[in-house]
Amino acid sequence: MKTLLTILMCCCVLAGCDKGPKSSGSSTVKTLSGFGSKGIVQNGVVKLYRVVNGAVGTVIATTTTADDGSFALAPAEADLTSMVWLELRGAEDGSTRVQCDLASCGVYADSSNDDLNDNGLVDVGEWVNVDSSFRMTAWLVWSGNETAISINPVTHAIASQYSSAPSASTLAAQYAAVQEQLGLMVSPAHLPVLDVLTSDDTAGLQNQLLAAAVASVYGSDAETIEQQLTAVSTGVSTVPMREQSLTRISERALAVARRLPENTRATLVSHLDEVNQNAADSENRLSADDLPMLPPLQ
Repeated sequence: MKTLLTILMCCCVLAGCDKGPKSSGSSTVKTLSGFGSKGIVQNGVVKLYRVVNGAVGTVIATTTTADDGSFALAPAEADLTSMVWLELRGAEDGSTRVQCDLASCGVYADSSNDDLNDNGLVDVGEWVNVDSSFRMTAWLVWSGNETAISINPVTHAIASQYSSAPSASTLAAQYAAVQEQLGLMVSPAHLPVLDVLTSDDTAGLQNQLLAAAVASVYGSDAETIEQQLTAVSTGVSTVPMREQSLTRISERALAVARRLPENTRATLVSHLDEVNQNAADSENRLSADDLPMLPPLQ
């Protein structure tokens, strides 16, 4: 009996019987989850890059955003560096869709089922396809235990201020300062994204509208979302994010809040109006309520 058992065990070893988990010799895979937020971004292309000696290097993971704007990257642990670079772009085939979270996000090139009120404009809450020039970025300090990362106009503005990777302490200080500047409930690096037409999370919507308004302020003359984000990346060299006027940012967020559904409109308008009034007093500017009314178009 012992001889038979010995023979069977030897055969199992030679045949490679599964005796539980075993190393394949490859690196452990880590997971980095997050959100693309310029409004919800569907089918956006997310790439994660190594950063070596302060310079953005090779791509180590790629994925696309889901219908709710979320994504999950799976880089090999051995490929990760202490600082990494994230990029979210529109797909080359034009299949990336974005929900507008500004008062206006441009015009529809042709008749579209997404144009809910048939006015030809991409209004707040409506969806529009974007091309591959749609681009947002973010630096991330990799610690191995990451809270969901957000790629949004604020992270893009901060990232665009540096031609090479900032130190971990500098990046943390920038995020903390901008969070305080905008009065956000969470760090800009961890802002979730919400459906502006259906969400009743007024605090979350306030965060999102203020972050979205950053693109509007930098791209005040832009005609499309893509152009607004390009204006962010070029404009920070003239006006860094921390020098932007909260009066102007909150004014644009307030304009969006006034177009939202009734269940969130009143609370959001009240909160953002207070932000705008306080910022105007602090910056010695006119608040949204004090701006002169333009005469009607003839």
